[in-house]
Amino acid sequence: MDKEEIIVFIRHNISVPKDLLEKLWDEKKIAIHYENICSTNPNKYKKNFREVKFAFDLMHKMSKEGAIVAADFRRIRKDAILVGKITKGTKIGCLKKNEYKLKTMQLSSFREVSFMDYPIFQSSQPRGTIKEWSKVSKVLRYFYYEKELPLEVKSLSPEQLEIICYEF
Repeated sequence: MDKEEIIVFIRHNISVPKDLLEKLWDEKKIAIHYENICSTNPNKYKKNFREVKFAFDLMHKMSKEGAIVAADFRRIRKDAILVGKITKGTKIGCLKKNEYKLKTMQLSSFREVSFMDYPIFQSSQPRGTIKEWSKVSKVLRYFYYEKELPLEVKSLSPEQLEIICYEF
């Protein structure tokens, strides 16, 4: 396993038509949308500068270092997430459809993951559009590489342990 990859969560709760979200899902792409321009320069955006800068900084980091990504498309897939990899050197693209311009990245080596089979990926999703996901980084890394997670308490985050104790 490559320990250098960051683990990222992206929420596709964007105000675009559902058919555009379906296109992203079908093409296994992740996307962010702030304004209808193709630039990844946060200075070009009129609103939410800090949020936009954070998102683009993270996307550039993913491009430079690679990442394992969990992509939530709950508007079209309420029961699953898409888990895949952004390989080093992946470019940030711009998907244009009608008036929408989404900043995109292509996933590789992906699979659909059911929350019924892996509820842990639904339990501690971070807030916001795109974030590093430290709370499940160990679990998601093991899952992605199809390795068996060690059966020990430190394999889970404090939040995950709390949920297990509460549900027990």
